[in-house]
Amino acid sequence: MGVDFCKRDLETVETYNVDYFSQYVIYFSYQSYHKDHPMDATHFETRIKEFRAKLGWTQERLSQEVGVSRETISYLEKGKYNPSLKLAYCVAQALKSTIDELFIFKN
Repeated sequence: MGVDFCKRDLETVETYNVDYFSQYVIYFSYQSYHKDHPMDATHFETRIKEFRAKLGWTQERLSQEVGVSRETISYLEKGKYNPSLKLAYCVAQALKSTIDELFIFKN
């Protein structure tokens, strides 16, 4: 599988205006999730920025590798967006890491 698998499956989203579409999905996912769930984004941190820096990649480069918008990567790095398992996997694959290394959940 790997990154090619991730890019291919996310290409259907690319037919829309990705920046607008991603911002819309992120905003409403974030709002609806945090309204209905006691565990919010403040309960986890990410090391995406650290791993991205090790590779010398910008947010734009990582977004291209994964097949999402730069804004999505920004939200992920700030812990403001709870990614799907598939997106977390794709980011981990692109950064040559694992989900466990990238996402730290607090109790």
